[in-house]
Amino acid sequence: MAKIQFSAVVGDARKKAGGVVFTKGRTGAVVRRKVSPTQPRSQAQRNVRSQFTAFSKMWGTLSDAQRAAWTALAATATRKDVFGNVKVLTGLQLFQSCNRNLDSIGATEISDAPASLSAGAPGTLTLTCTHSGTATITGVVYGAGTGVFAYSGTTNWTPAIGDTVIVTGFANQPNNVAGLVTAVVPATSFSVAYVGGITETKAALGLGTPPLTADAADAYDPVGNDAPVIYAAPQLSPGRSFVGKKYRIVKFFPAATDGPWDITLNYVRRFGAITAGKKVNLLVAYIDSTTGAKGTPSAGVITAL
Repeated sequence: MAKIQFSAVVGDARKKAGGVVFTKGRTGAVVRRKVSPTQPRSQAQRNVRSQFTAFSKMWGTLSDAQRAAWTALAATATRKDVFGNVKVLTGLQLFQSCNRNLDSIGATEISDAPASLSAGAPGTLTLTCTHSGTATITGVVYGAGTGVFAYSGTTNWTPAIGDTVIVTGFANQPNNVAGLVTAVVPATSFSVAYVGGITETKAALGLGTPPLTADAADAYDPVGNDAPVIYAAPQLSPGRSFVGKKYRIVKFFPAATDGPWDITLNYVRRFGAITAGKKVNLLVAYIDSTTGAKGTPSAGVITAL
């Protein structure tokens, strides 16, 4: 059913009614024909559905007093709808929201409603991002948990300690490592710590990315139980800015971990190599690791150099 907000004359509408959908775009209000979306049934989609099912069942195991406490807390935890109007969650909705937040950072789920809900906000973000380059690898010498990768040349990347590298092309699979550069011999080799490698001479490829980081000003660093959570979206070409619902959690950090927060390896694994000239959009939010409260997120965008 469509949502309609009335003024002297109908001023706005959302969602669907019959075979049409009411929405709003850059140019104003839009009415379009309803099209049934495809159901990709991705693993992420199945995980979300499984979470809702599990927390709904968990809600059914709570005592009447526990459910009443969640309902009372929900009356104080207002949200805004698509029109910007304040709405009140149900006890079940708040219970699911808090526990989904806790689950997203690997924290323990809760049955009892907290006394209150609050979490900090990171304020204005500072981002750093340099695009990925390559190294032509000629072999690796492995020993004592470290592989020393010899290379004959690089393109758009000079290996440096702390860079993320993804190596492919070796016959011994553990040598196809994704990790951080721990040591460098300029124009000769770089080292990565991993387990199970074997010394091997073979042409391979190293995809290297200097750190992709986000940071908050010192005054907005997380404190107490606030755990930083970094969301990211696929890279956008110049001239494009709409991200929509494409943000995904790429990494979270323990409570009170100060930035800069390096998410390079996680980002490259999820979205692929970072390309020069493309935009990287990030969101940072703090989630209270004991209550599941989520503070106001901060958004940032940077163009890879």
